[in-house]
Amino acid sequence: MDYEVKIIDLTIPGMGNKIANLLNTTFKLNMPWEIIKANTYYENSIVNSPPSFYVGAFVKDEIVGFVAFKSHDFLYNGEVINCFHHCFVATAASMRGKRVFPNILAFGKEHLKKMGHVGFVYGVPNEHSGPVFKKLNYNYFGPFLKVNVINLPFLFDAAFSSWNDMDILYTDTGFYQNDYQIIDAKKNVKGKDLIIFEDLGNLVWGKLLTRKVSGINIKYFSIGGMIINKPHFFKSTVKKMFQEHEMQFAQFIFHNTSTFKQLFRNPKVAPYVEPLMIDDIALKTSEKTGFNFMPGIKDHF
Repeated sequence: MDYEVKIIDLTIPGMGNKIANLLNTTFKLNMPWEIIKANTYYENSIVNSPPSFYVGAFVKDEIVGFVAFKSHDFLYNGEVINCFHHCFVATAASMRGKRVFPNILAFGKEHLKKMGHVGFVYGVPNEHSGPVFKKLNYNYFGPFLKVNVINLPFLFDAAFSSWNDMDILYTDTGFYQNDYQIIDAKKNVKGKDLIIFEDLGNLVWGKLLTRKVSGINIKYFSIGGMIINKPHFFKSTVKKMFQEHEMQFAQFIFHNTSTFKQLFRNPKVAPYVEPLMIDDIALKTSEKTGFNFMPGIKDHF
C-alpha cells in the first residue's frame, strides 16, 4: 500500500481540521470539526465501556481516508453489550480504487478484537458502501419499517394495534438500544431541540422537524428511540404527546425484527432508510436475533 492505516491521534495540532476538510470536500459540506466530533465521538463512561475512536489512512501527514468508530452500549437480556458503529466514511478522490475503505474497516475490526468484550460492529450503509460491506462478509439483517401516525382522530386510531393491561412487550433474544445513554450523547449535539416525553412508564424521544409539502410547512416528530414498559398505554402516550407538542404526525422507524412493530397495525418498509448490517466480534448473531433499533443509533440523527 502507498498509504498507512492507523488510529488517529486527536492530540496532534490541526488534526480535527484535517478530518473536517476531508469530509467536507468528499461530501460537499461545510461542517465544522466541533459538530463532526459531537456526532461521531462518545466518551461512553457511564458503565466504563471504551470510548469511540477514529481510524485514518495517511500519505505522510495527509489524511486520505477516514472512518469513525462510535461506541454504543446495547442491552441484551439484562446485560450491557458494548458495540461500535462505523460512520462518517470518507476517501479522498485521489485514492479511490486503492481499497482505502475496506482496509480501514479491517484495521478497525482488528483493533476491536484486541480491545476484547466488544459484541459487534454495525453499519447502515448506503448504495455506495453497501457492496463493500457485503464483500467483507457483513451479515445483512434487512430493512427498517416505518409508521407515520397522523394527528387526525380516525387516522390516529387506525394506526395502533390493541393491547391488554397485562400484556408485555419484550423479547429475550433481541438487542435494545440504551436510550438514556444515547439521549445523553445527543444532547451534546441537539441541545434544546431534543424532546423527551415520559408518560405512565413509557418514554419516547426525538426531535421536531419541518417538511415543506406543496408549499406548506408540515411539522412532525421524528422518533429517535423509545422505552415501552406499558404497551397498553402506548396509544395514550402518543396522544398526550400530540397534545403537548404541535405536530401534524409522528414518524416511527424501527428495524424489521423489532418488537415495536407489534404496537402498530400496518408498518411498511421505510423506502429511503438504509438497512442494518453487522459484523460479529465477540458475539455470534443469527437469523433469530432481534434488533429493537430506531434512528437514534445513527450518527446523523
